[in-house]
Amino acid sequence: MGALDLSAIDVPHLDTVAMPSRQKNLSDQVPAPSLDTSFSDHELKPRRKNGNLPSRSQSNSASESQDLLGDSDPMRLYLQQISNLPLLTKSQERSIFKEIVKTRHAYHYCVLADPIGIELASTFLKEVAAGTRSIAKALNCSTDSRLRDKNYKADLRHAKTQLKHKVCQNLDALTKLRPEIKETLSTLERCSDDTKERDHLLLKYKQSIKKAVALIEECQIKDQYFLQWQKCLGSSCDPNTFPQPSEFRQKRLQHCIQGVAHYHEAYKAAQRKMCEGNLRLVISIAKTFPIPSGMSLLDLVQEGNLGLYKGIEKFDPSLGFKFSTYAVYWIKQTIRRSITDKARTIRIPAYISSSLREVREKEEELMHARAAPVQPEDACAACGFKNDEAKRLITHAHASIYALEVRKAKSHELPFEAVLPDKSLSSLLDQASLSEIRNRLEESLQGLDWRTQLIFKLRYGWKDGRGRTLQEIADIFHISRERVRQIEVEVLKKLKDEATGTGLEDCLD
Repeated sequence: MGALDLSAIDVPHLDTVAMPSRQKNLSDQVPAPSLDTSFSDHELKPRRKNGNLPSRSQSNSASESQDLLGDSDPMRLYLQQISNLPLLTKSQERSIFKEIVKTRHAYHYCVLADPIGIELASTFLKEVAAGTRSIAKALNCSTDSRLRDKNYKADLRHAKTQLKHKVCQNLDALTKLRPEIKETLSTLERCSDDTKERDHLLLKYKQSIKKAVALIEECQIKDQYFLQWQKCLGSSCDPNTFPQPSEFRQKRLQHCIQGVAHYHEAYKAAQRKMCEGNLRLVISIAKTFPIPSGMSLLDLVQEGNLGLYKGIEKFDPSLGFKFSTYAVYWIKQTIRRSITDKARTIRIPAYISSSLREVREKEEELMHARAAPVQPEDACAACGFKNDEAKRLITHAHASIYALEVRKAKSHELPFEAVLPDKSLSSLLDQASLSEIRNRLEESLQGLDWRTQLIFKLRYGWKDGRGRTLQEIADIFHISRERVRQIEVEVLKKLKDEATGTGLEDCLD
């Protein structure tokens, strides 16, 4: 893109966007982390054999085999690529985050510098204030307390309440400001060029736009919604979608679209630069996790890179933390979440996985303190779990999953699915017992007339397994419901008298 003229929309220059006052002490308080790069050195250096270095012929053959295997090993290729990326110094990290904050502010300003963007943002904030949109998914809500603090959830709820109150306040001010912006814009479109009145109206319009943008940015809307509004801003130039704007409005809209493309690219480039400088941190953290079945170290590294990028988006330099200290939390969280989602055939909920991890850590701590094995029940009790919760956690920890095609150890000829019982079918013993009871009852009914036998069998579903109601039987034989009930009572009394001492009393109760 050539020289970019953004004077028409009065975008604040990057040098005029002030950084937070606490930015000066950002990297001076905490030293830079010592990254463990032994993994890459271990992979790339030749190994000793019997305590001696390999001979020249052995090293040549090893290098040839490494060249053959290196092209097909994605982890080796990845380590070779990131080895060319330099580490960031404290001053470089500070300057990159200054660039991220400044370009993000300029990008948001260009998206909201047109009444279309302000209208879209106002509609979005109305949905948040009404409760139709979740605050956690729509806004960047954060708190100073850490995740493992006891008051973290209470502090997060308090932060959400304050942010929602702020959204309602800014929305009221924005509702009063929007008619003023529309009125000033319509007056500008009718005003002639090169007049003092026009210059005064243009200054007033720019000041109103700045106020509206400041009110919207205070609500901390996530970047993904600015991308959606950016597309709507680009489609507003299409005459088939929106009515053709005036010459002043069209010129200003074109400058907004150019500014959005320019600053969005600069914003993403600064984020990529920060991400590339911390890729070694992801590898050093991913190495500390046990590699689960079905996943590789490269999978953990890729998940950690996603967490690193998310940490760059959410990092607030004004809090005074060093970025590497803040990024460790997001990297570990995404890696743990990926292990929870993908390592097991049947996924375990995240809160159960975190509880299991807490129990295992407590179990190791107690084992080192007592110098003896610790039962899982004792570790659960030490973590403060109740008996029911402890039993559930132990069940999840020792649960095993088998494929139906796997053959059992004792019977190699039959697969696992062939020996599973079918609970929907009754056992042969139960079927024989029911058949014997049915034959005895049939013999006891032989002394009754056919009409009474049929009424009793229809009532209890001897023919098809479906018992009829009193009204259905009464309609069949054209008698009253009370008469059907009397016949049922008489037959049951007769069967109980004849079944005394035969073991059928419990079946007739």
